[in-house]
Amino acid sequence: MRAFCRREGLPESAWYAWRRTIQERDSSRETQPSAAGPAFVPVRVPTAAPANAGEVIVELRGGRVLRLPLSMPPAQLAALVHAIEKAEDAA
Repeated sequence: MRAFCRREGLPESAWYAWRRTIQERDSSRETQPSAAGPAFVPVRVPTAAPANAGEVIVELRGGRVLRLPLSMPPAQLAALVHAIEKAEDAA
């Protein structure tokens, strides 16, 4: 952990803070039945460029699919997926 933080230029306190945040999130999911499902899901990256190489395709729980441009900032994509998944959990 120390070597990782040093290599990445992160303070050790940040590592401990994130570990605590993730543990708290995971423990709250264990007590909430509506939050079932994995926090991380497998991702497949094709080796050859498909016909839709100009977009990102995200498959969500419930069979929904998002088709978004590659130019979409990762933070915006993460916020969008989080909002959709949170809305699904609330339903």
